[in-house]
Amino acid sequence: MFIEIEETVCFIASFLYGKVPRSRVDSFAEAVANGLVDRVYTQPEPLKSYSLVVNVDENKDNLIEEVGLLCL
Repeated sequence: MFIEIEETVCFIASFLYGKVPRSRVDSFAEAVANGLVDRVYTQPEPLKSYSLVVNVDENKDNLIEEVGLLCL
């Protein structure tokens, strides 16, 4: 599951490179990855199946807003 989280974060960060300074994108990506890991691994044993969907449009995920405020 860590690979899926890493790929998701890299995909989101790829849109920000070139528009936002690299250091801010890197800290944002790290915070998003940590937030996703916290959401997926909330129980002592990992889930057998999990669908990882992060909305970034009008119905954006609260995680994106929380991480954005943390990285300011």
